This record gives sequence, C-alpha cells and structure tokens, in this order.
Amino acid sequence: MHERQDDTADEATHDPRHPEPVLRGRRRTEEQERAFNEQLERERAHAEGSAELEEVWRERDMMRQRNSRLCRKYGLKGRRERKGMGPLE
Repeated sequence: MHERQDDTADEATHDPRHPEPVLRGRRRTEEQERAFNEQLERERAHAEGSAELEEVWRERDMMRQRNSRLCRKYGLKGRRERKGMGPLE
C-alpha cells in the first residue's frame, strides 16, 4: 500500500474572513496556544487591580481565620496537622 504524505500540514492558507493566514497542522495548535496564553495574561493583568479580586481575597482570609479559630476552640487539628505536615514551631 502507498502511504500518502501530507506535505501541507504546516502550510499557510488564505481565508478571506481572517486578515492573517490560517495555519493547518501542528503549527495551528502552537499559534492558538500562544494566542490563548496572551489572552489569559491580559485578563490576569486586568483582574489583578480590580476591587472585586481584593474583596474575594478578604472574604477568603476571613473564612480561613474563622476556621482556624474554631479548630482551636474545639481542639481539632489544624490544616497542616490534617495533611500530616505537623505544626510549624
């Protein structure tokens, strides 16, 4: 049997709907991953300075503090002790 070799796997083709060439094969995945990572970085940078994120962190810290106090009050193991790491002293 003859195996067909796909020489067009990394060739760029023109799609009139997109200003940049559409890449086929493995390169498309790399290009998509790069674009996705850039988008995530932009979203992360935008979210870092937001008041909403600060509020979420404050709420998380309050819940952790409350949990810690309740564990001490009722003689329960702390987070580190439950995970087998032992207390830090």
